[in-house]
Amino acid sequence: MIRYLSLFFLLSLIGFTILNLDFVTPFMDAFCLLLAKISGNLMLLFNANITLTDAVIRHQPSLFAIEVTAECSASQVSWLYVAALLPYPMLSWSQKGIALLLGLLVIQIVNVIRLISLVYFGAWFSMDTFSVLHEYVWPLLLNVVVLAGFMGVLFYCRPEPLPTTPEPAETEQ
Repeated sequence: MIRYLSLFFLLSLIGFTILNLDFVTPFMDAFCLLLAKISGNLMLLFNANITLTDAVIRHQPSLFAIEVTAECSASQVSWLYVAALLPYPMLSWSQKGIALLLGLLVIQIVNVIRLISLVYFGAWFSMDTFSVLHEYVWPLLLNVVVLAGFMGVLFYCRPEPLPTTPEPAETEQ
């Protein structure tokens, strides 16, 4: 357990350091642009009052807009998921690979839902409501998704129990 926690801490530290390096910024900007395009185009399927300019999604009637930045990318919680999963000793590398792909996909799907909801909450409700959702509720929900995903992997990929040998039956004399 100490080895796992040490590796988790080390991977978290390395990941958060890498995410803050200057050479990562262009990649994060491109990823944020992709997230904005996916979110904006999904919104356009149901609402023609949305405009998308670079990484800015705008609700035209209210003029409310959000800009998808690195903090909106769910990269931090994604890295926590990676850091929790990679050093876990009871999983094979194929199980870890599948769990990483599915888990990161789910995190980003939830993140797109988050971005879409923030545009509408900002357009239809007060800035106080938007701020609470943006700064407290959605970050908490994303962390819950990561925890639930990790716990789900542990539940579905648990190792088979070792077979027990039956004890010899006692004979009566």
